[in-house]
Amino acid sequence: LVAVGEGTRERAFALAETLRDEVEGIRVETNLGGGSFKAQMKRADKSGAMWALILGEQELSEERIGLKPLRNEAEQESIALDELGAVLQDKLDGI
Repeated sequence: LVAVGEGTRERAFALAETLRDEVEGIRVETNLGGGSFKAQMKRADKSGAMWALILGEQELSEERIGLKPLRNEAEQESIALDELGAVLQDKLDGI
């Protein structure tokens, strides 16, 4: 989970906990050290994650999150935060 901008880290930590409770089989990592967007994306890619969840100030204000595939060329999706758990569960169930 990549969080960049004012107020995003706190929301990201809460979101990570919620996803761990709601989505069976999910592993969610957040970056405690902060860092630039580019640095956090590099860490997400190196972790072997299938997707990066991107939470910036704009996403936070719109109550949405970006879901970027890291292992294929699919387009990034914008998902409502209240639908994220169900979307991720569907994706994990399809693997």
